[in-house]
Amino acid sequence: MDFAGDWSWGNLDREDLAELHREVTYCETATIRSLRTERKLKDVPIEAMCPEAQNRLAQIEQEDIDALTQLRLREAKRRAWGVLDGADFHVIWWDPSHTVATGKDRARVRSKE
Repeated sequence: MDFAGDWSWGNLDREDLAELHREVTYCETATIRSLRTERKLKDVPIEAMCPEAQNRLAQIEQEDIDALTQLRLREAKRRAWGVLDGADFHVIWWDPSHTVATGKDRARVRSKE
C-alpha cells in the first residue's frame, strides 16, 4: 500500500472510505470471473499507465510488476489499483479521479505498436 504520492491511501476521505467498504464487501461475495464480466476488475499493463504512475512504481520499488489490476467503483471515475494474486487483491493506490491510466495513455501505447 502506497501512503505517499499522488494516489496515496492517506488521501481517502470519509465518503471515499465508506464507498470503498461497500464495494469491497460486494466483491468479497462475487467471483473473479463475474467481477471481470461486470467490468469491475481489469488488468492494465504498466506501459498503458501515465508516466507519473510508472515513475511512482519505480520509486516504491515495484517496477518489476508487468500489470496492475484496477477495481472500478460504482462512482464512475474512482479506482483502487493493486495486484491480483489468485483471489487476493493487494492494494497499492487510491485513484479517485481516474488518472493512473486513461484512454489517452492506452492510445499512446497502441500508437507505438
